[in-house]
Amino acid sequence: MKIYPTTSNGTFLLLKDNLSLEIRWGKSPDSLIMFANEVKDALKNQDIKAMGSLLNKYELISARNIYLISEVFYPDLFTELVLYSGKSAINQGKRFSRKSFCRQISKRKSYLGLEIHQLELLTKAMEQFIDYTTGLLSDAFSQNEFTIVHKIVKVLTFNMFINLAWTRLQPQFKCYIEACANELLLRKKEITWKGIWDQAIHSQQVFLTEKLNVEISTHVTQLVNHWRDRQMNLKNKPQIELGNILWVIPSKDIQVIRTTTIDFTDMNPILLYELQEYLLDWYSKGSKGKDIARRSFHIQAIDLAIRLSRINYQSFLDISYPEVLLIVDLLHQQKKSGKRKYRIKTIHTHISEARLLFDWLCKKKSETLIKNPFRRFKMHNVDGFVKNAEYIPEYVIDQISSAIYDCSETVQRVWTILMNTGLRAHEIINLEEDCLYYDTKDSCYYLKTFSSKTLNAKRKKGLDDHHTIPIISKQVVEIIKKQIAETLEFRKQSNSKYIFIRPSNDNRKTDHAPVTRFTGINISAAINKCIRRNNINDHEGQLWHYTNHQCRKTMGVRLLTEGSSIQDVGVILGHIEEKTTRQYYQDVDNLKIAEMDHELFEALFDSIEVDVRNAYSSVELETLKREIMIGSRETPEGHGSCLKHVSFGPCKKKSCVGCSLLLTGPQKLNMWRKLRDEQSKYLESLANSMIAQGVQDYKTYRDYQQEDHLLNLYQDTINKIEKFILERLPNYESN
Repeated sequence: MKIYPTTSNGTFLLLKDNLSLEIRWGKSPDSLIMFANEVKDALKNQDIKAMGSLLNKYELISARNIYLISEVFYPDLFTELVLYSGKSAINQGKRFSRKSFCRQISKRKSYLGLEIHQLELLTKAMEQFIDYTTGLLSDAFSQNEFTIVHKIVKVLTFNMFINLAWTRLQPQFKCYIEACANELLLRKKEITWKGIWDQAIHSQQVFLTEKLNVEISTHVTQLVNHWRDRQMNLKNKPQIELGNILWVIPSKDIQVIRTTTIDFTDMNPILLYELQEYLLDWYSKGSKGKDIARRSFHIQAIDLAIRLSRINYQSFLDISYPEVLLIVDLLHQQKKSGKRKYRIKTIHTHISEARLLFDWLCKKKSETLIKNPFRRFKMHNVDGFVKNAEYIPEYVIDQISSAIYDCSETVQRVWTILMNTGLRAHEIINLEEDCLYYDTKDSCYYLKTFSSKTLNAKRKKGLDDHHTIPIISKQVVEIIKKQIAETLEFRKQSNSKYIFIRPSNDNRKTDHAPVTRFTGINISAAINKCIRRNNINDHEGQLWHYTNHQCRKTMGVRLLTEGSSIQDVGVILGHIEEKTTRQYYQDVDNLKIAEMDHELFEALFDSIEVDVRNAYSSVELETLKREIMIGSRETPEGHGSCLKHVSFGPCKKKSCVGCSLLLTGPQKLNMWRKLRDEQSKYLESLANSMIAQGVQDYKTYRDYQQEDHLLNLYQDTINKIEKFILERLPNYESN
């Protein structure tokens, strides 16, 4: 290679084999020759790291000169480097594109200091890589190499993969999808839309049909239906026909067929037909029986409200916004199964499902001009009405731990694992035979779990599907080892990996009884029976009602109380977002306050004069004590207590805000701030909406004034609490 200076300052002309390149170079000509030779060596050795290191060695701002020398003098070597990098990406299952290749050389610029249209050689090299990948993908489709396909999906974008498979390899791709369905059938997995795509590409990006074109979506839906029919022929056939009043949807749990029954009795025939079409569409997409029943439950509640309001309609699309308001009002008055009224969160979910049904009907009937009245209706501060699981006080834990031996061995083991790990009940029930392993480096046992609840969020963040936690308790380790050993024969019989399994019929000694898993309800029901047998009560004398999630909340509160950090607790509990863990702080404060309040109350009650105490019998004294303890009531919004005694009957006020009988304080400050922020956002959206409708004097309207008054009440209460803290509790810290 020869070099000549040009008339332009800092520019040289490189010549080699009748090829020339004019290049900018701010250093000596000799260093440019050395640089060009090192570029050649890096290309020959297919060492992309060495190529990237030249930037620092020669103090270059971009990799522009590297690319230009490669393109002009060594195009074949450069193309081989691109192919080599692409093949390495496939082996590792990592994303590979023009941008990612450039990033390996220079992290300072996306495209080596050049515009994308100037990278002609790189573009051609990438086209060769796509051709290579197409051939590799064709072989993988033909030979059902699932692992290779999964890696190629990660290397390409989903859109590129699906376009490549459908346009160039359509026959092979169709056969491959068939093979995925057959694989699920052989592995005794439920054949669903999600299941086939997960088996095919190990990704959850295509669970929504709008990510696919109509032709692909139709083909896969037909394939799912075909293979589902084959699978159902091996099991009980579902009874889900349009017009039937009773639907029965079977599902298999290891060796046991479980059925979900949906009763459509008393539904309006018009809405019944539209609802069943809607549910059948979800069923064709792979929704399971429980999900279908849940959707049906929400729409049937809407149907009952419509019938009570005597709304006339020929289709669900005829419902107007004023009628939606009437429906919501009736939902607030309805009672679930004749016992208690629906919670605010449940009503919100009713409306959300009605929105989806309305949108689905509009799309099905091609009604593009109809606006969804259910979407116009908004419910605010819904999360403020949600009551989360409570932690279990120590005195209740002690009582349950002493009485748990009345339950079966399995229930005892699950209780111990729940209390020592903070795992969800379904995570424990889904533990597999390889869940426990010993790490010699850490000298500690680890437990590997799987949670379907957080699966989508984990995969979006690129996290592993499984959650691993250290097991400090030797008792838990021994329990899991025993459970694995004792269920070995059941696993062989059922070809299952789960360890919390049992014979399903009543005669547990039958050798060939079908095997099934325990459920969370099995565990909680057994423990609640134990609580009732042993009369385990809370401080107020009420029978304690146990739920499995209370153990998880107790573990989180205990760790935070003992000084663990938010991050550590989040890792142990498997929280994806830190804000989820932060919610436990409120329970930590409540725990401390409850302990102090209880001790103070007991001391004050015991200090009553002897003559006064003797005037009551022991039963009357306990009754009086209990009445005083429960005399005040928590407000529906959760921002304080009502001082109106229970003996005066229920309160008829619509809102507790601004009431003179509302007792609130520093511990409720976060709730007040949350209500204020949400109200402020709502007021702003209301103003914008009215301005958009041409209402400039919106502040004179009564609707706006009412909402603004409520916002002022929230802010006034916050000011009073903050002033109280400043004057009376200078060391108080609000979370």
